[in-house]
Amino acid sequence: MFEGPWRKPAAESVDLYPGLVVCDDRVTGSITVSRSRLPLWAFVGWLPEQGWEEVVRNWDYIESEYGWTADKMGRFLYDLLEARGEFARLLLVIADAERRERVSTPWWETKLHRKRIAAQLRRCLAIVESPDNRRSGAHR
Repeated sequence: MFEGPWRKPAAESVDLYPGLVVCDDRVTGSITVSRSRLPLWAFVGWLPEQGWEEVVRNWDYIESEYGWTADKMGRFLYDLLEARGEFARLLLVIADAERRERVSTPWWETKLHRKRIAAQLRRCLAIVESPDNRRSGAHR
């Protein structure tokens, strides 16, 4: 069962990516460092301008208590942004809906955003469900 983008009853997913967790009833289901209340969105914007040192200055427990380092953050961002084709487009559509949410209603309550995301998800599903989809080797 779902209510908005959250599972009901709330669930905690600890095995999707090393060191990161999503819990539906903690920090509104954000990706957090370990089982903390520290969401990635809280400090990721600091990285390009102030660097990891500033993140550690503001969240001095991030490395010692949770083992989340600049290297791990960099690898996660690299892995996330490594998405290609329709999967890269999915990330952009979701990010755009999140961006627009800052000035209006949540994207899952907005028909336009739900339709855009659903259409892109269908494209991604068609790729992974296609028996003819074979690795071409062109990208590696």
